[in-house]
Amino acid sequence: MTIVTSIQGETLDRLCYRHYRTNTMLERVIEENPDIDTSKVILAENTPVFMPEIQARITRTRLWGKGA
Repeated sequence: MTIVTSIQGETLDRLCYRHYRTNTMLERVIEENPDIDTSKVILAENTPVFMPEIQARITRTRLWGKGA
């Protein structure tokens, strides 16, 4: 797990986007950081936030035929 520090005026969703380049992990980040007050829109400057690893999802797509 990585720790990312917030910058001045940053929101949690913006911090997630800065780290992951997507906001799909926002709920998981909130779960991993129960000490962060989610009722406040802007994080305090230099707030450490635990950023969980993204689990790679591998899917197979059959383009044609029945295959093996």
